[in-house]
Amino acid sequence: MAERFRLFEIDQPAVLDFKMASLRAQGATATCRHHPVGADLRGDWASVLLAAGFSLTVPTVWLVEGLMPYLDAATALRVFGTMHELSAPGSAMAVECVPDLSGSVLNTVLATTESTIGLNIPALIDIMQPRVDPEEVLADLGWRVQVLTARDAAVEFGRQVRDAALLHYDVYVFAEPTQRK
Repeated sequence: MAERFRLFEIDQPAVLDFKMASLRAQGATATCRHHPVGADLRGDWASVLLAAGFSLTVPTVWLVEGLMPYLDAATALRVFGTMHELSAPGSAMAVECVPDLSGSVLNTVLATTESTIGLNIPALIDIMQPRVDPEEVLADLGWRVQVLTARDAAVEFGRQVRDAALLHYDVYVFAEPTQRK
């Protein structure tokens, strides 16, 4: 397998175990070197990532999908700070956000999750906790930031979104560092 790029997937160990077992059961295999990294973002996940072979000298594309609603402000600041510290020149980041975590938005966007996957995701999110604005945090860290609504991102990248509700609530923060640390 050619090593054009390597995928480091960071998630809770139990979640990764489930994902890997599900993929194996379907006979799915990665087309790149895939490194599942079991770590809790509330702790020292950087050392686990580095131990898995992550390089500080290779540009990284960070994809932060479906994570922001679960992170309180202090944890999010640490996570973004760590990603910034681990990013070599030429790195980039894409962060999926739902800026409005009010109950009505969660109910609209996630209405079918419990019936489809048996998990009540809104119950896992404490909407009373303060959140950070990734655009602001990344700009403060010296990243050039562009924010697109889900609808605009889909158009820009020539993609279709199956869940029309997400087009109304999701935004994407795309960022590239303009300075090093």
